[in-house]
Amino acid sequence: MDIKNEHNLAAHKRNQLSTFVVVFFFALLLLPGIPVMLDHIIYFRLEDFVLLGAFLFLLVKDPFLVLKTPVTFALYAAAIMISIGINFANTSYNDFFEIAKVVKWAMIFLIFARFVNADLFKKTFEWVFYALIAFNVFQYFNIFEFNTLIEPLYADSEQLGNAYFVSYTGEFTRRLLGTLGNPNNNAIVLAVFALHYAFDWKSPKSKALFSIAIVLLLMCQSRTIILALGVVFFMNFLLNFKEYKLHLEKLTYVLVIYGIVHFINLDYLEMIFQGKAFAESKSVEGRMASWGTMISESRLSPFFGYGPNKDYLYSKGFSPENEFLYTKARYGYVGLTTFILLIVSPYYFFRQQWQNHLLFFSVTLIYIVTSFFNCPYSSLTLSAFYFMLFGMEYSKLITAKTRIR
Repeated sequence: MDIKNEHNLAAHKRNQLSTFVVVFFFALLLLPGIPVMLDHIIYFRLEDFVLLGAFLFLLVKDPFLVLKTPVTFALYAAAIMISIGINFANTSYNDFFEIAKVVKWAMIFLIFARFVNADLFKKTFEWVFYALIAFNVFQYFNIFEFNTLIEPLYADSEQLGNAYFVSYTGEFTRRLLGTLGNPNNNAIVLAVFALHYAFDWKSPKSKALFSIAIVLLLMCQSRTIILALGVVFFMNFLLNFKEYKLHLEKLTYVLVIYGIVHFINLDYLEMIFQGKAFAESKSVEGRMASWGTMISESRLSPFFGYGPNKDYLYSKGFSPENEFLYTKARYGYVGLTTFILLIVSPYYFFRQQWQNHLLFFSVTLIYIVTSFFNCPYSSLTLSAFYFMLFGMEYSKLITAKTRIR
């Protein structure tokens, strides 16, 4: 099938998949998982069933669909399988979900790259953001006992403690948990929406939605996302220096918003500006301890790691706080190399017309920077969100090739 015929078939399927786009997007970012206790807690999510149904539907229509997946997905999945095979004696059945996770990423990428209408996706993107605004406002201000009745469906007891706690100054402060149930992960989602409207700066509506996204993002009090956004701003400033006035205008918006939101107690975030982000932060101390543990453990099996087994690291009393070290410890140099190839592949695919892909380059950079301090790709929701966006960006490449022919 040539590219032109494939594109015509895809256009027909886009109409059939309109319901899928709306349901999948809303379920992914707005609905909690349903916990099922086996020997481990497994969370069933509505979007997984919607995704599988859509993928099987498309597979019947096009049996060679899987061959159109970028090889980077297969390389990373192969590295995980090799690690499981080498560490099979220490493997439990739930470790195989790590392979399923990569397969899920590939399925999301394929569907959104080839069969989703871009206009419908943009509309759904905005609808989801409106719903997220309402959810986050209700959670932050605990409207109608939201943090008692609803938020426990999204966050565990540890993260609920982060919603309202005594800060380093001895005063009470809040961190916005949102639908991700985690302030750092929630900030990443909000940063993506902020970037989307920052790159669509023409209308007052976009500027208003950008401002709202920044307000909510600041309320998460995530120092990592502030660092990541700073890196993104610097990258775009250099790459589009001719637009420096526009960049400065956006920066002014952010500073004014911060000045207004500053009256809310944001002292956890403001440790950065008071020079106390490292000296008095248990968060930094905990991360450094986790990094040391992962580095030590990864030396025991440097090439293929100790396998996906999360409980092995948790049994040491630490949680992973660096996606790269976490991947290295689990899958060794082989797994880390294939993982890096996967997450930097957008810069290769879109290199020829990079000016048209700066928004997605910025989103990818957000994920990469935060991966040094958190594990966004290990989050089922954040990783699925990313590869959904990756697929939509790749669809532009397919459309451009069709136009050339």
